[in-house]
Amino acid sequence: MKRVGPAVLTLAALAATAFAYEPLSHYTVQTIEGWKVYVHNGLLGKGEHAEVGTQALKKLQIDLAAVKTLVPDRPLEELLKVPIWLEVDTTNGPHGRTPVFHYHPGADWLKKMDFHPAKHQCVEFSRAAAYANRAHREVGVVFHELAHAYHDRVLGFDDPEVLAAYNRAVAGTAYPPRDWARSNKTEFFCAVTQRYFGHQEERDQLKERDPQVVELLKRIWGEPKRVPPPPPPRPEKKRRETAADGKKEPAD
Repeated sequence: MKRVGPAVLTLAALAATAFAYEPLSHYTVQTIEGWKVYVHNGLLGKGEHAEVGTQALKKLQIDLAAVKTLVPDRPLEELLKVPIWLEVDTTNGPHGRTPVFHYHPGADWLKKMDFHPAKHQCVEFSRAAAYANRAHREVGVVFHELAHAYHDRVLGFDDPEVLAAYNRAVAGTAYPPRDWARSNKTEFFCAVTQRYFGHQEERDQLKERDPQVVELLKRIWGEPKRVPPPPPPRPEKKRRETAADGKKEPAD
């Protein structure tokens, strides 16, 4: 039997891992409601998943349009700078399962998980079918992930006022023990932001529960452009994977 030298094996291993993520040539860049969106070519045209892609892109357009009708112009300018990636399915990568919806704050994590480095500080919808099948909510998963981006890119995850508000929430009893806002400082910011921009009952509950955080959110975001109507009733809650840290979170 012919022996294969270590150098040959090393080169083979490098060749196998050098392009663990797909190159940018596998994506088409679209502008949707002002956002730059990297769409996997498999979701377009004659791609294998074009039907799902059509549904997901239609939903994304609706969801992003809703964001623009809610968020004041100054912070909206910052949100429009956040690129979005729409994938066929990147949730089962070479290093294990990853979230279905997430924001990517860390370049090191992308490298470790063999994700494209261009996804740094971007929002990713890792499975287009899962996104396409979600019920529409004006302040839903798209809003949630963009809020993570704003927290990181504009305020910084170590913003002292947000951190102080989170610490008060954890130390006190205003937020129920199983409230997702208690999870960590990044999820806290997204949770209270979604309620701040939510329908009137959500806004009233937040103001009653934590008037200090409402004043903080006014300084951060400004007054919402409008108050959306409550969403229609939904079937039983499921759990999903999302968020900047990859934890599981109740569905929006």
